[in-house]
Amino acid sequence: MTRQVHAPGSDAAADRRALSRLRLWALVAGAGGCLGVLFLVFFSALGPPMSESGSEWSWLAPANDVTGVVFAPAHALAATSLVAVLPRSRSLRAMTVVFIVAVAVIALATVLLLAGAVGFDVQLALSLPAVAVIYAWLAMASTVGLQTGALPPAVAKWGRIMGIALVAAVVIALAGAALPEASVAQVASYSLAGAIGVPCWLLYPVWWIVIGCRVARLRVA
Repeated sequence: MTRQVHAPGSDAAADRRALSRLRLWALVAGAGGCLGVLFLVFFSALGPPMSESGSEWSWLAPANDVTGVVFAPAHALAATSLVAVLPRSRSLRAMTVVFIVAVAVIALATVLLLAGAVGFDVQLALSLPAVAVIYAWLAMASTVGLQTGALPPAVAKWGRIMGIALVAAVVIALAGAALPEASVAQVASYSLAGAIGVPCWLLYPVWWIVIGCRVARLRVA
């Protein structure tokens, strides 16, 4: 990893533009993520079907899916904008490419689900590894930001903890899938994965909003 050093005042306009882009896309991605979370939370509370025909709130589940697809480009742009203001790191930039592919895979799997081309089980099988990639990127970017002082320590530590925890949750869930169906061990593994992963999933878009709101405190490397 190398760090760029600018002469005093040099590239100040470019730095402001980079931070402005980060503010925009971090806030858009975070707002979109929070909207999707709200749709799903309300669906869980109001929408579970009482009969085969569903309920009047059943639309909230596909609304969450559509929101994820619509805001996928903003998610990718937020990540690239954050990497642009962090110290140069070949591994992080390579991981960001994989991150963008993962976002695209989730969006494509969701579109196929909405179109009825695949079932939820296929969509989940495609999305879980991609989710692990996204949170692995979060852990890596947060670690770079923490080690170099480019991100506020509290925000960087928060991102790193969420990233590591969600990856662990995905690994536990995938391991559980290999266990006997409906066995005590499988139920326990899924429960543990949910207990770890759900809070991280809920807080992930909030992390982006915090990044967007604290751009003025970030240092362009």
